[in-house]
Amino acid sequence: MFIYSELDNLEYILEKRCLGYVELDLVGRALQHFEERCKEKEFRDAALRLVNSAGYKRGTKHVVKRIVNWRALIHN
Repeated sequence: MFIYSELDNLEYILEKRCLGYVELDLVGRALQHFEERCKEKEFRDAALRLVNSAGYKRGTKHVVKRIVNWRALIHN
């Protein structure tokens, strides 16, 4: 449930930004927070699996994949 919550929070802020309701610095903070979570391999693996198996939007999937892949390169 924790990882779903993190994915939901990320999608929420991304969608609010697309609608123009959130400032860019707040989006940056949310991305940084998610990126910090992705330092843990177990989190990265689960986030990538869950974002594809649930009903997340294409943009959210893209962002998660980019962050997960980037963090995997750094930590391997």
